[in-house]
Amino acid sequence: MHIANSNMGKQKAVIYKVAFVIVIVILSIVIIVLAVKIHQQQSHESVSPIPDCSPCPSDWPQYGGICYYFSTGERNWTSAQDFCSSHNASLTRIENKYFVMRYRGKLLYWIGLTRKDSGQPWKWLNGDPATLEVLGEGGNCAYLSDEQEVKASVSRCSTEHHWICSRPVVMMPSLGGWV
Repeated sequence: MHIANSNMGKQKAVIYKVAFVIVIVILSIVIIVLAVKIHQQQSHESVSPIPDCSPCPSDWPQYGGICYYFSTGERNWTSAQDFCSSHNASLTRIENKYFVMRYRGKLLYWIGLTRKDSGQPWKWLNGDPATLEVLGEGGNCAYLSDEQEVKASVSRCSTEHHWICSRPVVMMPSLGGWV
């Protein structure tokens, strides 16, 4: 009977040791899972979302270091320029005729070409002299008019047309250099 009690005592000791190991393993797993969840929560709180690193807004095509916006609506010349200004841009100066022709289709677009009065020279918004031929009389603002060539036509500034904004590409630092 003493040997049976001794074997039974050894079996109980083994069962207790196995149970103890199982409890320790389960507690370790719970602690690891909680630690991972706390770390993830802290990471989400302390890291801001990745900014959009594209040099132009999504609806502004880029060409030759310039971001362009081709409007879908119509406004008068002043309102179109105000829209462009609100996006850190201005009515476009035609730098690349082929690019503009490709995107504009058959619509009439305001551009950044104006003059103070009839008979005065045409100038871009930055003050440079016009580099496009301006056709017609009767207004002080210019829009792209010809479908085959890039030419400008005169219009009263109060007339509503589509418009094209442009601005230089915004350079942002990235891990591999400048975007």
